[in-house]
Parts: sequence; structure tokens; C-alpha cells
Amino acid sequence: MKKKIMCCMLVCAMSVTMLAGCGNKNRSEDQTGATPASTENAVSGDSSAAQSEAEPVTITIGGWPTPENEQYELYEGYKKTMNELYPYITIEQDEYLYEVDTFLPKAASGQLPNLYMTWFTEIEKIVNAGYAEDITDTIQNNGVVAAINPELLAQVEKNGKYYGIPVSAYSMSMMYNVEVFKEAGLVDAEGLPVLPKTWDEVAQTAVTIKEKTGKPGFFYPTTSNHGGWMFTNLAWSYGAEFEEQVDGKWKAVFDSQEAVAALQFLKDLRWKYNVLPDNTLGDLNDFKNIYGADQVGMGLCHLNMVKGIVQSTGMSKDNFAVSTTPEGPAGGAAQLGGNVYMVAPGTTPAQQEAILKWLTVLGESPVFTEEAMQGFEKRYAEFEEQGIPVGPLGVRIWTSGDRIEKENEILNKHTNVDMRLWNSYCEHSSENLRSEPPVNAQELYKALDSVIQEIFTKENADPQQLLTKAAADFQKDYLDKVSN
Repeated sequence: MKKKIMCCMLVCAMSVTMLAGCGNKNRSEDQTGATPASTENAVSGDSSAAQSEAEPVTITIGGWPTPENEQYELYEGYKKTMNELYPYITIEQDEYLYEVDTFLPKAASGQLPNLYMTWFTEIEKIVNAGYAEDITDTIQNNGVVAAINPELLAQVEKNGKYYGIPVSAYSMSMMYNVEVFKEAGLVDAEGLPVLPKTWDEVAQTAVTIKEKTGKPGFFYPTTSNHGGWMFTNLAWSYGAEFEEQVDGKWKAVFDSQEAVAALQFLKDLRWKYNVLPDNTLGDLNDFKNIYGADQVGMGLCHLNMVKGIVQSTGMSKDNFAVSTTPEGPAGGAAQLGGNVYMVAPGTTPAQQEAILKWLTVLGESPVFTEEAMQGFEKRYAEFEEQGIPVGPLGVRIWTSGDRIEKENEILNKHTNVDMRLWNSYCEHSSENLRSEPPVNAQELYKALDSVIQEIFTKENADPQQLLTKAAADFQKDYLDKVSN
């Protein structure tokens, strides 16, 4: 089923280790980083008189960079700006970053910061556990609900209430190394890489790359939850599902014939076609490294990886080609995922209002101040100067207001890549979008990592047996414990 989604010309303000919806995160590449606002225009409607009469309020901001982090001074600048604009608001710092293993103990002990960031995969679990405040009234009254991309707003809605504000989003794609494709002779008359459109074509293209260059044609991750994360896209394209609600109860259904066929395809890449790297135990950070060194032909990814690849490997911006995910027997499927701000339970309306002011200073609200626009311009001018691709489409968070026109004007000015290498993605990135599995997605990805490791390391591994056991274990360990 195709879904409509608004997009903008945007590359990777977030970066490789953000990996929204997967394993470990890295703060320095999770946060955007607009130049701090410095005037009273940062939030419209706040007069000096109103501020002088405002009651003091304190908010704790999670994910604060450590002093050695490159963004520490930036956040200190944000804090200084808040103090200048809103002296009645006190900002307290908390370095806590969301992790599956640490969140529940911290939440249960009442130690969550007022504002924290997590992934789309975690929203359902957090809301059901009572560890997110209902912020519906605050964000409706301030125009936030009306401005958010409806596809992303749906991610933070439960039973007609809103529990978060999306920070970043992605749709899954395929990334191709242009130099490796040229080396393999997989280019057209104009010298552009010939990109596969189906998974069968991916296999054949990978074989050609291996035969012509000796390099692995395809990379597939198996650790850090990345293997299971990527597998959803492949399995959906074969017609599989992962979780279904039957009579009010969640059921694990990823032991179907469609899921088995998708897993068999991965097994064939390893044993029949022999197109994977020799070391099959790795995550998307490993893909980043070998892709940036021109040592692999292609792999699943999302655009938020591009900045990190350029910065960590020195890869040329002209060496990227990107498309939507290949089609399988059931058509195409691309996962929609991302990061979201959530608010700790017990956060008062006054604190929620202060949080919105903080997000506006960060440039992460529908209010696109002159200072935020200057920061946006500075960021993409720096990207252009540093050789980081600017121009390809990413998922837009905000879809109303004059912010869109201003953003596009800046991005068009700094576009620095041949868009023909990106149009296979850009022209179809709004199609075939799927939300991540709604219940215990991270735990599901981890379970699937183990399954994929088995088929990559043991030639006689049986995909059906592995998925049957994994589904039964996931049902017992997680879905049977879900309260509906």
C-alpha cells in the first residue's frame, strides 16, 4: 500500500550513528545544531512584560553533550540564549541518552529528564508503561500539531492523544558505490550506474561486481539490531508480516512462508552467490567503513548515513548513488523510522511551554526564526564546503508555514551533487512506506540478528526452523506479556 508523505531537499543533519530505529546511538550525530537564537523574535508572542510576570520554571534537558563532546559549546550557547530570552526559565542539564536496557529502571525510579529523546520503535512501549506525559493541549495550542507532517504525527498519537514531537525521520533506501559500479562495468552510455530494481536483480548485480572486481557485491548487517532492522524491508517485499493483533492479543507471525522465502534469499547471497564480505558479523558502521573505502558495491541504508560516511572515510560526494528499496514478489516496502522527543510523566503545563521555547531556540519547531534560518544557512554552507552531499530528499518534519519555502531556498542554493544519482530515491521516496513493528521492535530486531547470523555462518541452517523458534520465543518473552 502506498502512502503519501511530504519531503524536503535535505541531507543528513543527522548522521550515520543516529541509525534511528536501530541499536546504539551517538549524541554528536543525533542532534541537529542550528545556530542559537539571540533575540526576542525566537518565540513569537512573548513580550518583556509577560516574561517579567511569568512564574519561575525549571526544566531538565536530556541528551546534554559531555564537556569533551564537540557540541558541548553549542548547547551552552543555547542555554545562554534561553537565559537571555526567558530569564524565568532555568535549564538543568542531564547527559542521559536513551538505551533499551537503562530506560525502564531510570523511568521507574522517577529520574527521567523532563525532555528526552528516543526512537519511533519505543513510543508504544513507553506510553503503555506510563512513562510519557500527554502533551496534547500544549502542542495543539501552540500550532505544533497543525504543522507536523501527518505521517509523523501518527507515530506519536495513541487513542487521540499526543505523546511526543518528531525530531528526525527517514525512509529506508539502497546505497550504491559509483566507483565500484564503474569498475564492474555496470554503467550506462552516460556513465551513470545501472541500479537494480528488484531483489533478484540485486543478486545478479552483486554477482557481476564480485566476478569483475573481486569485491563483495552486497553488504548485509547482522549485529547491533541492524540485521533485524533491515530484514523488515526485505520480508515485507516478500509479503511477510511480523506482528498481528488477533482478538486483542499480539501474535508473532514472522515464521510464515513469505518470511522464510526472504530469509532464504539472504542465505543464497551468502552460500549460493557468495557475494557478501568474508566477515559476515558486522553492523552498519562496518558498512560505512568498507563502502567509504570503495570495497563493497551496495547495501541497505538511509540518507542519514551519508554525512558520517563522508566525514569518517573521506569519500567523495560524487561517489554516492541512492535508490528506493528493491521490489520483491509482493512489491516494494520501505521502513519509515526516526527519532522523537518525549516528555517525562509529571511534567507540568508550564514546563511543557518552556520545553517548546527550548525547541524553538534549537530550531526544532515550526517557528523558523531569523536566527534559526541563519543557522540553517550556515550549516549547509559548511556541508557544501566540506564536500557533504546537499540536495537529495529527506523526510520533512514540518509541512506548513513559511519555514518550508525558506528551507528550500537555502537548500537549492547549496545543492552540490548530480541529482541523477539520487533521483531513483527522490522521485519515489514517498511510496510503499511501512511503520516499524509496533511492539518491542528493538527486541524483535535483536532476535532476528541471531537468526541471520545462523544462516550466514552455517550452510546447513534451516530458515523455517530458525524462524519458527524465533517467533515462538518472541511470543513467549514479549508479546504474551503485553497488556492491551
